Amino acid sequence: DAFLNLPSWLRWREIFNLAHIVVANRPGVAVEPGDELSKQLKGRWIDQPSDFQANTAGNVLAVTLSQHPISSTNIRQQLITGHGQQPISSKLPNGVARYIASHQLYLE
Repeated sequence: DAFLNLPSWLRWREIFNLAHIVVANRPGVAVEPGDELSKQLKGRWIDQPSDFQANTAGNVLAVTLSQHPISSTNIRQQLITGHGQQPISSKLPNGVARYIASHQLYLE
């Protein structure tokens, strides 16, 4: 979801001049960029990591994760509101949950 929100970032187009991008897809979540992002992505998609070597920056590679289909945005929202379908402890490693609690993160 962070990738799809790229156009909301300050000077986001400059990223393509500075680095390659790897988009980590969660299982079952489709990546459908809006018009503005789609225009920037035209001709940038590559099929395998070795294709990064052709340019110093600007390519985009999509990979599918075999991990849990968990959204960090949803976790942060659940921490802020205190609402959710599953307890946070089922979505985060114990150490991460302890760190968040001890540093009182996401208490807006």
